[in-house]
Amino acid sequence: MTVGHLFRASFQNMADNFYAGALRISKNHEWQKLVFSGGLVKKLEILRKMICHKFQADYRLSAFSEDTLLGLLILSLVFSGKIGSSIDEVTAELLKQDEQGHRWS
Repeated sequence: MTVGHLFRASFQNMADNFYAGALRISKNHEWQKLVFSGGLVKKLEILRKMICHKFQADYRLSAFSEDTLLGLLILSLVFSGKIGSSIDEVTAELLKQDEQGHRWS
């Protein structure tokens, strides 16, 4: 056994756990595409490949590194009506502002 075997087994366990969690949310396998948004899964292509293989789905990487906080920001802007009236509309506006160099910190 090597360190590589240990990491591969750990990554496979992660993929299995993600899949088991997804089945609790969607027993009918209703997902179409995965979104990776940080941590190891965004950094390690091998882990993404293992997860995609388990889900039999393609993926995209999140445009933002702080996806959880961004999601809360988007929801608050939608509910308050300050930028737009839908999640897609607010997300597009934030992406546009980000491309224009707006600093979020």
